[in-house]
Amino acid sequence: MNFRYSTPIVLAALSGGVLSAALAIASGDEEMTTTSLPSPLTDQDFLYDGAPDASLVELGRTLFFDPILSGNKNISCGTCHDPAFGSGDGLALGIGEGGIGAGPDRTTADAVLGRVPRNAQPLWNIGARSYVSLFHDGRVEALAAKGSTGAIRNPAGSDLPSDVSSPLAAQAFFPVTSPIEMAGQYGESQMANAAHHESRREIWDMLAQRVAAVPTYLDMLRAAFPKVEIAGDVEFLHLAEALAAFQAEAFRADQSPFDVVLRTGDPTYLPLETQAGLDLFYRAAGCARCHSGPLLTDHQFHAIVVPQIGPGTGEPSLVTLFPKGVR
Repeated sequence: MNFRYSTPIVLAALSGGVLSAALAIASGDEEMTTTSLPSPLTDQDFLYDGAPDASLVELGRTLFFDPILSGNKNISCGTCHDPAFGSGDGLALGIGEGGIGAGPDRTTADAVLGRVPRNAQPLWNIGARSYVSLFHDGRVEALAAKGSTGAIRNPAGSDLPSDVSSPLAAQAFFPVTSPIEMAGQYGESQMANAAHHESRREIWDMLAQRVAAVPTYLDMLRAAFPKVEIAGDVEFLHLAEALAAFQAEAFRADQSPFDVVLRTGDPTYLPLETQAGLDLFYRAAGCARCHSGPLLTDHQFHAIVVPQIGPGTGEPSLVTLFPKGVR
């Protein structure tokens, strides 16, 4: 199954690079102007140089859509990052454990102790090497990009395996340990109880054992990782690396009209009004000061002075306000 999508010009935040290409744009009777554009993405701009091993991708694809990675076996990565909804869920605040339905129609079925305090981020081009900070607050970050030793800053500290290959693989370690995302609520299962006590290693070990106990998965793991021979060889690191490979391959999206312009340097591929918008974006409007590079981001965090309205990160815990849960 191939999930590589083309994207609209407006959302062509799905490319990368730093070099510039000259682009001449005609706008009505105005003289031709020159706009400097970023260079297009290449395979080398993505993890695995754009070609992850097929067996690793297939393992990751199967795991991504399998609820086996959740404490109660009722929610998968693809529940919130649904390709049918642009690899998100269409909700302002995601509903993990205790939810039913998909996308904007997903709602809580059972009493829950909280909703995910942010929306599910789309995964387009998440496998680009330039994404070194992940999650809304950047709590998983490759420090090598900051001039450090190559370690990955993360909420688990030294509990995270030191040989995790990328921030994208490191990211996969954490939704499965969150009670409101995938692990479940206290009292529901051994995994949910471990999540309540923040026993991350215990959760990772239980998930590795659970997956390895499935003969089909063990065969897939052997195919993807030559050093895996028996179920006891399987670690959550193997699952995380497979999930990263799948996302890097499946959600790569560098075939939009914008990407074509970057590769060819030919603006006439776009309608005239779109050419004018591109010129405005990179020149008079100054949009590219922040939305820079072919991914249309500077990868920085910005305080935009917009107050939080309604629930979300920083709000009082629902556990405190409603000890018995809410619907």
